[in-house]
Amino acid sequence: SSSSSPSVTTPTLRPIPQFFNEYNHLTTKRERYSSTPKRTKLPPRPPSKSFTQYSRLSFTFNHSCQQHSNQLNHDHQQKAKIISFKNEQQPQLSPLYNRDLKESYLKQCYHVEELIGSGSFGDVFRCRNRYDQRYYAVKVSREKFKGRIDREEKLNEVYKHEQLPDHDHLVKLHCAWEEKQRLYIETELCAGTLSMLADNNHDLDESIIWAILVDLLKAIDQLHTNNLIHLDIKPENIFISTDGICKLGDFGLIFDMDNHELKEAIEGDPKYLAGEVIQGVFTKSADIFSL
Repeated sequence: SSSSSPSVTTPTLRPIPQFFNEYNHLTTKRERYSSTPKRTKLPPRPPSKSFTQYSRLSFTFNHSCQQHSNQLNHDHQQKAKIISFKNEQQPQLSPLYNRDLKESYLKQCYHVEELIGSGSFGDVFRCRNRYDQRYYAVKVSREKFKGRIDREEKLNEVYKHEQLPDHDHLVKLHCAWEEKQRLYIETELCAGTLSMLADNNHDLDESIIWAILVDLLKAIDQLHTNNLIHLDIKPENIFISTDGICKLGDFGLIFDMDNHELKEAIEGDPKYLAGEVIQGVFTKSADIFSL
């Protein structure tokens, strides 16, 4: 038998390890094992001490001035400001108002006696004007302005109220102002609302009911003659003066048929809402239905 010689296996050469005197943990693997030598970068020279102090002082001074300027602008925006859309004979702030005091315009110029009503918009207070010593109703918005659009929407109630013609059976607006991102509306003070009257008197005389109806028809006729739709007639928005005259108030949803687009109309309380309004049809008949 023939003998076969054993096969010889050639060992695989292993790579020669590379050793480095300094190991940089922040370098990448490619950089660490690259054959191209890297030049060691020297750290940047720090700025001179005098320049550092001047730069820090300059930044601090300019930053403080900017903060002071912003604070002044902020304080100016927080102060009371009359809101009016009239071209002439605009109301003015009370002579008793001192802009340098921290007290609000309401506290400086009015004596707030009691809360007489609350709603989704805000609270209504019975107030005595310290300057003319007369009583007014002041409505204070519950929430601050959430932004430019929200402010414009809230101020739109003042605009609508100022456009109304004067009438004995429409609640009169005296003035409005904004302060610390809240809207204040001052109107004539009435003895109460039809809702309050109905709650306290369950058996109203028929003559009283007819008198209320006639007063409200006069108010609605005045609005409709000027192509205005109230859209929110309800007992809470019908006011009774101290001399027993019934007046229509709260004109935040009033719709101007001559100047407003239909998409701008907003329906009022669903309990007194005409069926066609729900379908997007806004006519003067909607006020008659609510009445």
